Amino acid sequence: AGVNEVGALLSEELARTGFAITRHPMQPCGDQVDARLSLKGKGGLLVLGHMDTVWPEGTVAHWRFAQNGGTATGPGVGDMKGGVVMAIFALRELLAAGFDTLESIRFFLVPDEELGSIHSRPAIEAAAREADWALVLEPARPGGGLVTARGAVGAFFMHAHGASAHCATNYRKGASAVGELARKVPQLDALSDPEAGVVVNVGVFRGGAARQVIPGEAR
Repeated sequence: AGVNEVGALLSEELARTGFAITRHPMQPCGDQVDARLSLKGKGGLLVLGHMDTVWPEGTVAHWRFAQNGGTATGPGVGDMKGGVVMAIFALRELLAAGFDTLESIRFFLVPDEELGSIHSRPAIEAAAREADWALVLEPARPGGGLVTARGAVGAFFMHAHGASAHCATNYRKGASAVGELARKVPQLDALSDPEAGVVVNVGVFRGGAARQVIPGEAR
């Protein structure tokens, strides 16, 4: 729902800039926003961005969007709402100055980039094949370094099944799924070799149901 709110706002701004908007529902994530503008020149430009963010739902309740001294802050501002908004404003300036060098401009905004674009990848590849040029609105690294490839694209899921038991009365009948997976975390971390371009990160660990119950499941 939050990603679709972002999509609705950006769709409105792109429509005001002259784009024809199509939204493609993508279960179980938000909609893709596909915006197209026809001009009188030659060649097609693809402007590619995403609307999701790594910040958990509800973050904005205690970290509000703000502007101070020319700097904008808030969850998802850098990656990549700022890039999308700046692209729209830059294009408005070009169009107002009579820019028509291209035949078409296409904004394609996806809802699942932080997951590795697992649902949108086929559509991204198809859009890229149709374009002569592509601009990806990823933020620069400190010092101005450009992002030219996507990292952290692989995902592995481990699920342990133990035996639930009340720890005070049936401790020896229990088998902790949390304990089993916890022993694997340092082993997985040890696989990382950043200098060789390999990073293994246990980013989410969940397990257990209550503090007095031996956890029968963990993932």
